[in-house]
Amino acid sequence: MGQKAIKETGAGLMKDADFLTHVIEEGPAGITVVSAEGKLLYANCRAEAILGLSRSEIIGRTYNAPEWRITDFDGFPFPKEATPFEQVRQTGLPVYGVEHAICWPDGTRKCLSINGVPLETDPGGEARMLFTIEDVTKRYEAECARREQEAELKRPRPSPVLVPGGWILPGTGPKPRRRRGGSTGWVPGS
Repeated sequence: MGQKAIKETGAGLMKDADFLTHVIEEGPAGITVVSAEGKLLYANCRAEAILGLSRSEIIGRTYNAPEWRITDFDGFPFPKEATPFEQVRQTGLPVYGVEHAICWPDGTRKCLSINGVPLETDPGGEARMLFTIEDVTKRYEAECARREQEAELKRPRPSPVLVPGGWILPGTGPKPRRRRGGSTGWVPGS
């Protein structure tokens, strides 16, 4: 291979590397790289937006920092061993679609769907893991609203009752009054 070909190949690789860097940095998914100890080493622009922190606030934090109270989507504590980080660290295998929420001290809550993979390391190099993060808060809230609507539609409805003057739903019409003679009934106009 001649010098010209080598230069062209090198220039092409540099262009490809710049392109990949741009895709990773500006892509639609939040991307983080985490050390084997759980420290965040890298976060792209989307991860900043999802986590609500600047890159400098993210880098160096641990994945389970106390200010990121990790819960399930219903607000219950999320077991440490079920976090994507712990699953990848323990098994050395990828995980997909692990869902949990993070709750900030100010009450902000984000529902997340996370994928993670171990990264290849050089012999003697530090083990690292790559995670993609998706904010699924709106999807979860819409699903909750849909379930509530379905439950409301399935609730038994009172049957209408025929009374003098038309149909009413129990509990919505005139109250029965005592008539002379002790019987109860509906008094017209009441």
